[in-house]
Amino acid sequence: MLTGNLLLYTRRQGRLMPRLLDPAEPRLVAGAEALLQLFAAFFNRRRGELEEALRDLALPGVQAKVARGLAKLLLDRCEFESAATANPQALRRELFDAAARAWRREGAPALARWREDVLRSVGDGHGLAPSQVEQTLYADLAENQLLTGMRPLTAEGLLYRFNVAQVQGLLLRAGRITLRSPWPSPRRLRQLFRYLKFFGLLFRQEAGGQGELVLVLDGPLSVLESGSRYGLNLAQFLPVLFLWEQPWRLSCTLIPRPGQKEARLELEPHPFLKSHYPDHGQWVSEEVRQFVERFNGLGGRWLAAPAEELVSLPGNRYLIPDFEFRAAGGGVEFQLEYLRYPSQDQLAKRLRLIDECRLDHYLLACRDVPALRGLTGNEERVLAYRRTLLPAQVNKFLAGRASRGD
Repeated sequence: MLTGNLLLYTRRQGRLMPRLLDPAEPRLVAGAEALLQLFAAFFNRRRGELEEALRDLALPGVQAKVARGLAKLLLDRCEFESAATANPQALRRELFDAAARAWRREGAPALARWREDVLRSVGDGHGLAPSQVEQTLYADLAENQLLTGMRPLTAEGLLYRFNVAQVQGLLLRAGRITLRSPWPSPRRLRQLFRYLKFFGLLFRQEAGGQGELVLVLDGPLSVLESGSRYGLNLAQFLPVLFLWEQPWRLSCTLIPRPGQKEARLELEPHPFLKSHYPDHGQWVSEEVRQFVERFNGLGGRWLAAPAEELVSLPGNRYLIPDFEFRAAGGGVEFQLEYLRYPSQDQLAKRLRLIDECRLDHYLLACRDVPALRGLTGNEERVLAYRRTLLPAQVNKFLAGRASRGD
């Protein structure tokens, strides 16, 4: 992800256009390769040394801000580890205590002598030489950690990631977002909704033209709680759009930086925007898989499974359940949708839609937040949990719901 000071964009007549790099441009490819070689040269060296080299970074033919952005993306892919063979915190405690005693006993005039004695005495207790004690003393600080690995990436791939990160960084300051597309294939539609649910994004479907899908997503600036985390989730969702074969159009208003005027961003497929996500199609998150496994381990009346199908409603509308619950040997009794960042307006609309379509088997689960407090009379349909959606809590909720329906 790129921070606001590293974003490149042009602003004209209230519209904001990200300045995308051509991943096939020879000078940019050469600069990215030089940067990758620089990082490789610092393997097993201190992070502080690498960051110092990056402060003086200059890539021939590459704009300084672009070079800093590419370096930031590579830093995010790096793995750093402490090389300490002893606990630096414990070592500091022992050394400072021993040094304080020696200072009180012998004072400053004998500093050169007792300093070496203290290092040797503390080091002996940890199997370290005096020089190793000094090296280990602050080895846990970030600047002293060693570069031990980096997730592989080609020069061309780095340039594509830079372009994606440009748009991701802009969306961190977005309000409401509208996505328009010709009606996608069932596979793409399920994939889209799966990712929207996985990243916990708030969205609703609106009426569009004939054969048109229109989704409205809440952006980070329109979310009351956990705006920063929500923004990161939205940014991580963006590459899903770049997997689509059909045309699409994303539009939103945003404030690029605090204090700047609002601008409009309009984005369409572009050859310089390429997803780095594998195209898994209809994919089930690990969170859903683990919940299903734990729920079925309870051995109750119902068996849980990831919901495979969307609930189709009149007017090209859909509900997207996360779980299905079946009685042994029977059909689906309940479907449960898991809402992560609900607003009161969103909950109210969802409940009205469920009632309008008489979906008595369709239930909602969301964290117990202020959005729930004004929605009375829905206790039988909404499961409110505190921190985590627990299988035992869901099992009890289903039992109560089933007993009232019998």
